[in-house]
Parts: sequence; C-alpha cells; structure tokens
Amino acid sequence: MRTSVTLNVYELPLGNLSCSMEALGNGEGLSLSCRWPGGFPRARLLWEGLAQGVSAEEELHVNVTAPAPLDQTNLTCVGSHPTGTRTCTVRPASPGLALSRRVSTDVRGFAVVTMACLVVASPPATVRWYKESRELGSEAIVSPKPGTSEVRIQDFLLANHTGNYSCRAGNALGVREQGLELTAPLLSDFLVVRLNGSAVRFSWAQRRSDVVTSFRLQSRGGDRASRADVWQTWAVVDMSKRQAILTGLKADRGYTFRVLPMVGLQEGVPSQSRSVNPAQSQTLSAGAIIGIVLGCVGGILLVALIIVFVIWLKGHRKQTRMSKRQGVNRAGIQSNTAVTRRTRERQPADLYQAGPVLKKSAHSNSHRQAQSTEDQDWQSTVYSVSQNVTPDGSGRHAKQDISPQTTLPSSVKLVNSNSHQSSEKPSKLTLQRRKATMV
Repeated sequence: MRTSVTLNVYELPLGNLSCSMEALGNGEGLSLSCRWPGGFPRARLLWEGLAQGVSAEEELHVNVTAPAPLDQTNLTCVGSHPTGTRTCTVRPASPGLALSRRVSTDVRGFAVVTMACLVVASPPATVRWYKESRELGSEAIVSPKPGTSEVRIQDFLLANHTGNYSCRAGNALGVREQGLELTAPLLSDFLVVRLNGSAVRFSWAQRRSDVVTSFRLQSRGGDRASRADVWQTWAVVDMSKRQAILTGLKADRGYTFRVLPMVGLQEGVPSQSRSVNPAQSQTLSAGAIIGIVLGCVGGILLVALIIVFVIWLKGHRKQTRMSKRQGVNRAGIQSNTAVTRRTRERQPADLYQAGPVLKKSAHSNSHRQAQSTEDQDWQSTVYSVSQNVTPDGSGRHAKQDISPQTTLPSSVKLVNSNSHQSSEKPSKLTLQRRKATMV
C-alpha cells in the first residue's frame, strides 16, 4: 500500500515590505509605491485607505491625481504571504511653515540678515521666496538642510532691503505662505531715571520687525567743554538689550540723553531726547543749617511770648473782677452810711420809743414761723421790724415796715450772722439795742 504526502515549501520574500510616496511630475498628484520582492509564492500587496481596491504581486504603484482629500490621512500598504503579513504606512500632508530671522554683523561691521523658512510636508514641498510679491533669485536662496530654506542678505541696507518678505511652500496637497517684515528701527517708550549723582538708568522699546545690531547711549550738554549740539556716545549695548545703566556722570550737572539704534555701520532714527537735572546733594549747606537754627530759635521765642501773654491776660482778668467787687462793696457801705446819718439827724431818740412796736411785731412773727427754724425766724423778725419813726403832725409816731424781700446791706448780714452763731438766743431787748447800734 502506497501513501502519498504533499509537502508545500514556502520561501519568505527578501527583506522587509517598503513603501513610498512622491509627487507626480506636474506636482499636482501623488505616486504611491509598495514593494516586497522575492519569496515563494509571490507576496500579494494592497493599499488600504484608497477608494479603488488595486492589488498586485511583489510591487504595487498607484497614482492619485486628486490627493487633497487624503491630507493628514494614513495610507497603509499590506503585504500578504503564506509565511506572514507585513504592513507599511505613509501619511500625506500639506506644508506647515515656521518663519524666523537672524541679524548679525560680519567682520567688516556690516549687517547680515538671514531669514529661515522651516517646512514640514509630505511629500516634500517646493519653496519659493518673495519680496513685495516679487520672487527672489536663486542667488539669495540657500538650503542648508532638508526641509529648511533660507534667504541671506549680505550688506543689509535700510534703504534697499527693508520691506515685506514671504516664504511660499506647496505640494500636491496644498500651498502655504507666511510673511515676515523687516523695518528700520524706531524706538518708543524711552525713559531716563537718575539713580544717584553719578548713574542713570535707560529703558526703551522697539518693534519686533525692526532690524538692529546695537544701541548707542548718547548725551550732550553735561560737559562744559563740549559743544551743546554735539552728541557724545557713552556706551554701546547689544541688540538684545532693552535697558542699561550708565555711570560716571557728574552730580552737579544736568544731561540730555538719547538712544541711537545702529544697523551695522548705519544709523537708525534716534529716540526722543530726555533730560535729567543735577543730582540734589544729600548734605545740608551752611546756609541751610543757619536757616534751620534761626527758625528753631524764633519758634522757641514765639512760644515763650505766647505763654507770657496768656499768664498776663489771666492776671489782668482776675484783677478786674476783684476791682469790680470792691467797688460794689464800697458803694453799698457809703449808701448805708448816708442813710444812717440822715436817720440819726431826724429823730435819734425815737428808736428806743419803738420798743412796744418791736415787741409786738416780734411776738406776732414768732407765732407764724415753724419751731424747727427759730434762728432764721428771729433774723427775719429783726429785718421786718426795722422802721423809721418820724413824728407826724399830731404828735403820734407813724410806723413803716421794711418788706422781708428788701435786700439788706452787707453790714446788717454780718451782725445777724454773728448773732446767729451765738450759743444762746438773745433777748428782744438785746435785739433792739443791736439794731440801733447797726443803724
């Protein structure tokens, strides 16, 4: 009995599956290639992601005439073989740009401006440079490395080379353009602040499009030996600086400053000028010290005069009040003396004849007053019975009572006060005699 066995022998294709993408001759389409040669049997290749399903063995080429919809899309070539499957992917992309510039000087001191255009595209893009919509010649364009295009302008001149530049890159999937402006320097926000007697601080601003290689810090007018209309350069600072400190000034002099931008050996438009005054001295002069001393002495004297005046004014007011009181007392005493003299001249002996009247009046008033205020009742009785007795035409005596509300002289109060301080109540006869003595 015979047994047959079928043995299939496969050979793996040589190498790895590879794929590529290129632009067509006219730059308006894509050519996709996929290759996996050798092996047994031949490998089968297929592009995934394309509308048409095209396949081939070992090597596959596909042209896409309208690739714009494929921008940023992954296209994968799949290689199938009995021994295994391999894949390869490409990604079409329209150009992406990044534009920059660099300013420097050569050994002669002339300005050199380099503009670089970094392009990212698949397939690679074609790069062209323009100035004001006019394409630049190939002599100014260099390509230091793949994906980068540069324009280098030697001996940059402000009058000829300032303006708008643009980099344009395009492939089958699209075109991108980006512009860059180069302008003559124009400074703004220039400030000068005096830090002390010998130093000032500069600060300024400029546009990003300005082409500058350095800045000169200049002044005029500070040195008496120099001409007032000549600007002197104090220092030169790098193009990256936007502020600086200048030292070595004279404290007793004023200065006028400005910043002059330089483009190589060319002068740009200077900034506005700013002036600073002489620094104020930190020590006082002899005249200032004398003035302060005199001011202090004068202030002390003024305060002393005010105090003396206040003391005198208080004493004067007190003396005036005492004089007024003494005058009132003297007037009252004189008035009472005059009344007493006239009364004695009229009828001196009649005071003792009024005894019954005094006794009757005192007895009547004592019954009308409260027992708890006997001393005060006694004083009121004495005041109320004071009378002047004058003989009338019939030979009888008339009586005139003094009202309790009548204001009595101070001498009467003094006698009554002494009587009130007595430990024993005086008799009525004693009261009559005291009243007569007072009058």
